Amino acid sequence: MPSRILNAAWGLSLLGYGVLAVWLLAHPASIPTDDAFFFVKGVEHFSVLEFRPHFPGYPGFIALGKLGVFLGGEAQQAVFFLSALSVLSLPPLAAWAAKSNGASQLGALLIFAVTLTQPFLPLVGLSMMSDGTGIAFLLAAFAFWGLGRNGWGGVMAGMALACRPSFLVPVVLAVGAVWFLQKDRQGKLMIGFLGTLGVFFGVVVTLEGVSYFLEGVRFVEGHFMTWGNTALAEDIQRGGWLDSFTREPIAFGCFVALSIISVWSGVRRLEYTPLALAAIGSLLWTLLAQNPENLRHVLLPAVLLSLLMVIQVTKKEAFSLATLILVQASILIPVVLTPVKTSPMEEVIDVLQNYPAGLVISNRGVAYLRSSLNQHRISDAFYKQSTIHLADEFVDGSVWRLIASPGSPKHSSIKAQSFGGRVPGEMSLWLLAQ
Repeated sequence: MPSRILNAAWGLSLLGYGVLAVWLLAHPASIPTDDAFFFVKGVEHFSVLEFRPHFPGYPGFIALGKLGVFLGGEAQQAVFFLSALSVLSLPPLAAWAAKSNGASQLGALLIFAVTLTQPFLPLVGLSMMSDGTGIAFLLAAFAFWGLGRNGWGGVMAGMALACRPSFLVPVVLAVGAVWFLQKDRQGKLMIGFLGTLGVFFGVVVTLEGVSYFLEGVRFVEGHFMTWGNTALAEDIQRGGWLDSFTREPIAFGCFVALSIISVWSGVRRLEYTPLALAAIGSLLWTLLAQNPENLRHVLLPAVLLSLLMVIQVTKKEAFSLATLILVQASILIPVVLTPVKTSPMEEVIDVLQNYPAGLVISNRGVAYLRSSLNQHRISDAFYKQSTIHLADEFVDGSVWRLIASPGSPKHSSIKAQSFGGRVPGEMSLWLLAQ
């Protein structure tokens, strides 16, 4: 590609990056889910046993959040800005990782643009979760490994797990492959990796004691077999990945297309085994072990698969990625042109605060609702018998049901209020007055 066209493309990409950054950071620090609420509580007072946050504690993310508080912010603001700034670091970090592993200028541009236009990038940025931070450290690890600095790569991989322990499979696969292929630098790699994990999780075990491991057994079993809504669950009550496709067909279709193209491309590049294992491992892990309702989970495999493609990009792959960037940009541009607003959960709370005592039945944000609506009784819809008993007590009072639905609720309620998601992938909420 001529340098003039390449420079113009970089200029356009950087302009889009600036627009996204301004729009994303202009949002209020509003909590969208219980998990985000648990992170905020964890920054205020860390305790895995009290779900501040839940197992395994995310010590790296919490430490960075506490650093934000130390610098003068409130816990909620610190978690929001950490999540948003982590997401904004992903396009340049992806470009750095690509260049460090031998990508051309065109490859660096493509990975910057395809990461920037990821349809679920704003979702992760506004989620107040640790996904973006974990991905950022993992990209830094691949950049250091590409430069031959295995010690720092190990530290970054350890930080990725300390911030996002659910990245265990892709991170361990990548570290294991680097360890196997570069035997002359194994010591530095493992000292950096295991030393970082030892520091962060050693502090957690010291604080929580033996109960930490008992909580881990309970939580892991519950996630995979009971309420985690994974492919391994015994009784899946909620939607699967096909339902997620119907929620966001174009955005999710981009991810499927990227997966197919990059997996086909990656099998011809065995010299990039650590990246290939991490990318394919993250894809399989996401499909099998993550909740399909949370579409933020697809960002990790999307970024890693894109990185795998651009390291030795061919004309066919460049054309495929350029087409994908245009489609993704057509989704993202209308999003960043919309006014900023609070999360659907915050909007629901604002409405309910105007009503006197009543009963709210919900399986979304139960902990956050209980913390914010002291005048109301909050019932977890998962416990059906308890909910029925409480509803009988409010026969003459106000009863609301809060549900998440991609479309109009099929319910016989007299009144329903909708609260739409801010970005692609964010659940809309419906408040039904019964």
